[in-house]
Amino acid sequence: MAFREVRIIFKSEVPGKSKSLNFAIGGPFEWYIDDVMRGRFHHYSGEEVSGINLVIFCLYSPNYVEIMKSNSGKGLKSEWLNLLNTYQYELEYEPSRFNGTREENILQAIGLFIEYASILKVPAMTNLVEHVSESIGINSVSKAIAKADAEYEKILNYAQKKPNQCIVFQLKTAYEVLRRPPTKVLCINKI
Repeated sequence: MAFREVRIIFKSEVPGKSKSLNFAIGGPFEWYIDDVMRGRFHHYSGEEVSGINLVIFCLYSPNYVEIMKSNSGKGLKSEWLNLLNTYQYELEYEPSRFNGTREENILQAIGLFIEYASILKVPAMTNLVEHVSESIGINSVSKAIAKADAEYEKILNYAQKKPNQCIVFQLKTAYEVLRRPPTKVLCINKI
């Protein structure tokens, strides 16, 4: 097995904030990482990642962390967790960190990912961190934004043209549909 996909997921207690961050930063972040990984999957495999094909980097606002603590009595684990087919890291982030332009925010997210992915001393992750670090640049981020936005627009346009063939579907991120298109058309609420 090998890492095939890297996701970043934002969670906030503010209604709509998670969705807007996941759309504006999460989708392009994932396209960016996908471009870095393409053609290099053999670098992200090995015994230590047997059964792991997904890496999830979760960023929670401070108030969301407090809600989690009050609901479950547990805080965030400051370590990479191995959950079935996934490596997952949960981190509390300061919302003001993502107040820049869309490109700056994506670069911030990539920087955070590199910082915390470096903690996991697994050769596959070390290779991923090295490849992502080598490729950082505003041009590649702009390209990822264009790809994410173009694919999202295609889905919205198709759903608007064929509304009677749609199934209502609530998205965590637009990317979930873009990368794994279902066999049926989806109606998507605009963000």
